[in-house]
Amino acid sequence: MKAVVPQEQLLKSIQVVERGVSERSTLPILSHMLVAGEPGQLVLSATDLDLGLTCRCPAAVEEAGAIAIPARRFGDVMKELPNEEVTLQTKKNNTITIQCGSSFIRMMGLPKEEFPQLPTADGERKVAIPQTTLKEMIQLTTFAMSTEETRYTLNGTLMVLRGNQLTLVATDGRRLAAITRELAHTEPQERRYILPAKTVHELSRLLRDEGEASLHLLADHQLAFELDGITLISRLIEGEFPNYEKVIPGEVPTKVVLDRQGFMAATRRANLLTTPASPSIRLELAKDRLTIFKESPEIGEVREELPAKYRGHDLTINFNPHYLLDVLKALPTDDVALELASNKLPGVFRLPEYVYIVLPMQTA
Repeated sequence: MKAVVPQEQLLKSIQVVERGVSERSTLPILSHMLVAGEPGQLVLSATDLDLGLTCRCPAAVEEAGAIAIPARRFGDVMKELPNEEVTLQTKKNNTITIQCGSSFIRMMGLPKEEFPQLPTADGERKVAIPQTTLKEMIQLTTFAMSTEETRYTLNGTLMVLRGNQLTLVATDGRRLAAITRELAHTEPQERRYILPAKTVHELSRLLRDEGEASLHLLADHQLAFELDGITLISRLIEGEFPNYEKVIPGEVPTKVVLDRQGFMAATRRANLLTTPASPSIRLELAKDRLTIFKESPEIGEVREELPAKYRGHDLTINFNPHYLLDVLKALPTDDVALELASNKLPGVFRLPEYVYIVLPMQTA
């Protein structure tokens, strides 16, 4: 292989792909990045066998070929090179030379045959999704994913394709976030996939506010996303996701409407006085007023009163402040409405085709 490519362009591609490199695998090849020269482009790939990333970088390729290079070291070398054209050339015995300006570097690699073969996207079975739509859906749901290893199916986000609708759902058993958006594509058969947390986080980093992402439905419990010359291939979590539709309550008239920024700031301040033994804060509701209260005997207390639109009966309810802050940071509106039927039933935030449910905390 011999290829010439601008240093800045190659570095950006490396930084995208190296996030797919395995950090703890006992297989040496998984710490490597496959660099392949094809007509008009370099194709960089990395995988940890659960998630794979491929990035296409325009390049002047004089000779086709491929080699697996230690990914982190390759990235570190590229960071230190000047912003000039880089010439990559493979030699005998699985070595590659890197020339840039007056710099000459030779690195040892591994044969391309040792690198795991990533599946190719099936162009016939794909769904086009605006990137900004998918980005919004991820931002409004994935913070509700579980991080407990014992709840394997909850350590990801459920993706449902039904007719011309796409739904994302995440839950950890104490809260649930679900959002639905319409697509131009219509899927005749309902399809459900559980995307691992790492896949969702990487996808969120890659998505932009313009263009489309293509979702490819692959065999062997895998999905592929294509966007802006980048392909993300992911294994899916196998198992049964809870029936989320059964736990979404109907809308109730008793709600409190608050300024989102003010509510968020007051909740942050109350959270400063929580402890592992006493992790909840108290919301006290009365006509046109919400009081946020937290008392920790070993630390102190905080009380803050906020103006609110509230016409229900007086109500006191306890929540984990982190569960409130996660959704308040993600919501795009200036005001938020929190539905509260009683101090024993979940609190609910709603937007069109979006719902976030959070269980109250019971205190002794």
